Amino acid sequence: MRFCDRCGANHAGLSSPDGRCHWCGLQSSAESELCENCGARLITVCPQCQSRMKAGLNYCAWCGLDYQQLLQDQDSGDQEQENSER
Repeated sequence: MRFCDRCGANHAGLSSPDGRCHWCGLQSSAESELCENCGARLITVCPQCQSRMKAGLNYCAWCGLDYQQLLQDQDSGDQEQENSER
């Protein structure tokens, strides 16, 4: 990993899917897509580099994409489109 999955800092860290749920903490198999206890998504795919990693992270550990900024940009674009349609 090249970037911290929590803060985005450029360093090696643990962000590969390990099966531990970020919501309830249950340990499932590393291949599990969903938590067996609460149903939360355990694995996500980065929209920029297509890396598979633990769900619930703020940054992609491989390419450094800021997921929160991406969501804010998408929300802003959606609101602008709604306003222009009115």
